[in-house]
Amino acid sequence: MEIKYRKTETDLFVYPDAPMDIGFAPVAEKFISDLVKENPDLNLVIDMKDVGYVNSSGLGVLIFLSKLLKSNNRELRVANMNRTVQKVIDILDANDILNTYSYDDDLKSGE
Repeated sequence: MEIKYRKTETDLFVYPDAPMDIGFAPVAEKFISDLVKENPDLNLVIDMKDVGYVNSSGLGVLIFLSKLLKSNNRELRVANMNRTVQKVIDILDANDILNTYSYDDDLKSGE
């Protein structure tokens, strides 16, 4: 499984395409944390458009990445979650920990 990504001057965009569950979460955490370490000046945007499901393992990855970035004065933004993923985030009360965005336009404007 390949996780696509792209860089801009200020951001690293990552595009996972599998459920963020116990099977995929460790792979995603390793791959994305390595990218973050290789790009120490970039903020991270995870586009969840192609992620159909997140469980506590996947949420753990997002929280880990958020803390990793915050410790280096950078930020994590999570974008384009479907209703199922958003519901898990809501149930686990993680909205205060994660910067979430619904639309690409919100990401571009930083709103």
